[in-house]
Amino acid sequence: MIENEVVGGWSFPHASEPLGGGVYSLDGKTIEEVHGSYQAWVSKREVAVSTKPINVEKRTDSGYITINVLDSKEDIEKLEAFFKNKEWMENNKVQMATPPDYRFVLNDSSYAMWITPLGDGLELIREGEAVYMKLREQDSAILYELLIGEEP
Repeated sequence: MIENEVVGGWSFPHASEPLGGGVYSLDGKTIEEVHGSYQAWVSKREVAVSTKPINVEKRTDSGYITINVLDSKEDIEKLEAFFKNKEWMENNKVQMATPPDYRFVLNDSSYAMWITPLGDGLELIREGEAVYMKLREQDSAILYELLIGEEP
């Protein structure tokens, strides 16, 4: 399969001598004829495999539900760029009054996020890392839109 399209199959005969060959589509085309250069396909595949989707979960009365999935490389890079120059308050033991309003995992770090009591900002922790951040209203709106896909 290439990009969810069946392009062929192969069999491998049992033999004691070295064998050579390649995969062809059902109509006899090579992978290059179907998809362009093999190197371009490998590069595209590596990006797809290395980009883990980000499930954004919202707290409800019955637990957490997934409300958005960021699965494009562009969306994930935007989220990474958002956090790149943000300063976290370190060595903080934060105890919030409620469980997080939202949760997500980015680059193997688990984030918990709360909407401030006045609804004008966001507070975040990276779980298990003793770091805390309170975002200003403008940054909160940007992050909310990146994660949820709509304006706050």
